[in-house]
Amino acid sequence: MVRKCFQVAVACVASFGLAGYMWHNQPDVTQADADDSTSFESPAVLARKLYTAALAANHTLSQRDPFVNRPFAAFAAIRAFSNVVQSADLEQLLSRPAGSEASKPTIPSVKQMMELQAAFDLADAAYDLRTTLEPKMHKRGYYLMSHEDGSVPGRVAYYMAFSPASRTAIIGLKGTGTPADVMTDLICRAVPLSRPDGSVAYVHEGMSNAAQAVLHEVFPTLEHLLLPHGYRVLVTGHSLGAGTAALLGLALRDKLNAAPLHQKVGSDGEGWASRVEVLAFATPPVMDVTTALSCQSFVTSVVNRRDVIPRSSLMNLVMLMNALSEVDKRLQETNGDPSTFSLSSKDATALVRRAMDIPGNPKDFLYVPGQVVLMSAEQVGLLRATLTDGTAPSLRCIHFDMAMFSDHLSHGHKTSLAALAGAHAQPETASAEL
Repeated sequence: MVRKCFQVAVACVASFGLAGYMWHNQPDVTQADADDSTSFESPAVLARKLYTAALAANHTLSQRDPFVNRPFAAFAAIRAFSNVVQSADLEQLLSRPAGSEASKPTIPSVKQMMELQAAFDLADAAYDLRTTLEPKMHKRGYYLMSHEDGSVPGRVAYYMAFSPASRTAIIGLKGTGTPADVMTDLICRAVPLSRPDGSVAYVHEGMSNAAQAVLHEVFPTLEHLLLPHGYRVLVTGHSLGAGTAALLGLALRDKLNAAPLHQKVGSDGEGWASRVEVLAFATPPVMDVTTALSCQSFVTSVVNRRDVIPRSSLMNLVMLMNALSEVDKRLQETNGDPSTFSLSSKDATALVRRAMDIPGNPKDFLYVPGQVVLMSAEQVGLLRATLTDGTAPSLRCIHFDMAMFSDHLSHGHKTSLAALAGAHAQPETASAEL
């Protein structure tokens, strides 16, 4: 796990270094040309995309103390901040975004937990090579239709399979596994997306581009072969694949709802768009708050415990920088040891509240989409599942410990889902022992 995290970190640094090199050696692409491009394969376009994403993040973060020249102070502040988070009452403290119609947290149903456990295997299968994927899908009653290797920035690898018995088509999208995938992750600027109803959504640029590419490839098969024969479409993925899956589901439903396809219904009178469902795991923030909440009828995002990826939003980074600056001031004033630094619940809550004072354009702040199944450890060895949404207070704060990385990996999801699916076999049970 540590090796995998190290590889991803190195890939992130290398990607920005490569972007800088390409930008200085091929500066002939304008921002307008880059915005119009749907392919990131050109080194100059890729450099411009990464450079613009970095500028957008820096514009928001630049007025905070980044501790660039004081790394030891940063580590001390982070250690102390972990104690602050444990002391503060996050549910009381972290208000939801203005204007958001957030849902009241509930307990997932037995059916939901069983479906999620089964769906994760389909999402995880997207990491397989075709030679292992095909027999694995056949064992589950699915026939593999295609397996595409998205080995360039702005694309993702995916597979498409179908089951005649259940009349289900699966589109499984692969998560981050190559340097090209890391670049897609890092092209994270919030860009506008026009929708059929005339509204404009703001979405993660790299993953939206990947979703549009997959849509272009799979839509003819869905429109002319599978949907007319009553198939439902399940889009799934993990990490990068999860964010792309949510955006693909949104784009697919928008296209099916547009005239004249909105008039097409099955023999049961059900519209084609209503047959599209997204089950996403470790979903990163990829949509503005209004769009993220509007997807609750067809997108379910699963967050495993302290997984850092669903909490890796620009808004959370701004809040973190604000909080670390506050903690750093306290440490300097008291010459305190970060390992023993603590505040009363009242003081900790006040500190985080001040950190929440975040100016900026709301469109730049992206959220985890759809309804969110939040699997959280209330006590050591005890896991609880809550059905909420992307504005949940628990998703507004980054937790610092090794679990923030291990909870993101496939094994952590399998363990948590298996425990909770077993516990939910009893309808009144909302928690499970690990």
